[in-house]
Amino acid sequence: MLNSVLMLSIIFIPILIIISNILTYKMAKLEGLVSSVKDLFIHNMEVSIFFWKAIFGYVSVKNKKILFINRFIFILFILVELTLILIFYFAR
Repeated sequence: MLNSVLMLSIIFIPILIIISNILTYKMAKLEGLVSSVKDLFIHNMEVSIFFWKAIFGYVSVKNKKILFINRFIFILFILVELTLILIFYFAR
């Protein structure tokens, strides 16, 4: 059982991270922070700060749908991590 949980986490977590990064790029592009993927690497810290401010509601964004999906993925990522911690803790 532990092996299957580990395999699912190895597959599932990077997919969540990739989807979240794509949505963050779309949010930053709509807000005018970046114009291309090249700008995303140049202004990485600024986009990262914008992501965290948007997730916790400190910044108003134009596209609420992308923000909602990004928040959902963020919460899902935390739940997956907590579930894995509990499974590994009780598997000892």
